[in-house]
Amino acid sequence: MSHDFSDYGQSLQPPSPSLPPRKSSKAPIILVVVGVIGLACLVVCCGAGVWVIQFGMSVVSADIENQLRDHPQIEEHVGAIQSLEVDWAKSAAEDDEDIWTYDIEGTKASGELIVESVSDDDGEVIVAATLRLSTGEVIELTID
Repeated sequence: MSHDFSDYGQSLQPPSPSLPPRKSSKAPIILVVVGVIGLACLVVCCGAGVWVIQFGMSVVSADIENQLRDHPQIEEHVGAIQSLEVDWAKSAAEDDEDIWTYDIEGTKASGELIVESVSDDDGEVIVAATLRLSTGEVIELTID
């Protein structure tokens, strides 16, 4: 007598549970939104900080330019100042925070101006200044 045991094997298997319908997760969407908002805040804050620094330095640059506009050594070697702009890379490389490098362009020549200045109630006070012309000539400016 032969017996078919295949019927017994099927009855021993547990019934497969029915899975509940899958719900869509909102976590990826929330993470993307939070990331975009965080990035936007970072850009705005950093951008505002850079703008404030550049605005402040433009005020300082204008003050320095006004003080040196009629300086006899500037007039002799550079001529009338046409532009005076901060060289951020060279200024940041300085160990002394009171020393700033400016690119200067005049009617006669151009070069860089290294200025040591301090702030007081009336604005910037130039302590020392060196003019380095594009020809390589270096002139220590006399400061009164």
